[in-house]
Amino acid sequence: MAANASGHVYPMDSLSFPKGHLDDAKLAAHDIEFGTMDVVLTNPPFGSDIPITDPALLHNFVLAERWEKDKNEPPQRKGYESAVAPEVLFIEQCYRWLKDNGRMGIVLPNGILGNPGDLLQARAVSGPFLERRADHAPRASTLDELIH
Repeated sequence: MAANASGHVYPMDSLSFPKGHLDDAKLAAHDIEFGTMDVVLTNPPFGSDIPITDPALLHNFVLAERWEKDKNEPPQRKGYESAVAPEVLFIEQCYRWLKDNGRMGIVLPNGILGNPGDLLQARAVSGPFLERRADHAPRASTLDELIH
């Protein structure tokens, strides 16, 4: 933008992408298709006060699936959660924008990649998103741990 180049800033609901009701959603769907970005850097909104509860939206995300495990059985998909923190969905949505071997920098609350309650879901869902997530998730949960 400082180089007088187009900044490609689109006012839209990025979790609804490529659908959506905001004015620039169709233009964005044309200009920034999934799988076209080398790098995604984002600081998504997060917090317990803003869960995503729209079933039509939740059904678009693998990370919104609900998994249950019986004692000696493998985890089974049991539908969808009724509410999911937006930062969880942003991880998956940002991944969709990346090219193969693309990189993502995302600000997340402490523990989001390692909360014990999320491990069953993370292990139960297969596919390139979670394989890549599991392979590349840092072991440290704070910036201090990452740099020391």
